[in-house]
Formats: sequence, structure tokens, C-alpha cells
Amino acid sequence: CSVEDNIEPTLDWLAGRLGLDDAALRKMILKQPYTLGCSVGENLEPTLDWLQRRLDLDDDAVSRMVRTYPQLMHLSIESNLAIKIE
Repeated sequence: CSVEDNIEPTLDWLAGRLGLDDAALRKMILKQPYTLGCSVGENLEPTLDWLQRRLDLDDDAVSRMVRTYPQLMHLSIESNLAIKIE
């Protein structure tokens, strides 16, 4: 697990997707450090896209929600989020 191959791309994706500056990104990672071990394509992106579509949120709203509750990115859509939201 190298920083350049795994961690840096995840940080870059989170910063771009959520519009986070370095301070906000740091704060979020300190709350949920295992975010760095998640796959963007298999976990983070599908979960954020699903939340945004299902709750009809714009980019700013989904960013605020995830900054407040970063653990949402780690919940399974099928076995957790869909059951609770529907």
C-alpha cells in the first residue's frame, strides 16, 4: 500500500468530489481515518452518488452532509442506507 498509488488518489478524489480544502479534508479524515482504505470506485463514489440521487441533493448539500457525518460513506447501500431511507 503506497501513498502515491492508494492514499493520494483517494484524498484527491474526496477533495474534488466534496469541494474540500486541505483543512476540511484533514478534519474529515481525522474523524474517519479508515476512509483512506476504501475503494473510490467500489465504495465511496457509488455511496455518495446514491445518497445524492436518492435524497435529491445538490453537490453542496451532499458535501455538508458527509462533512458532518463522514461515516455515511462507509455504510452499505443495500443492507443499511436503502432500508433506513425507504
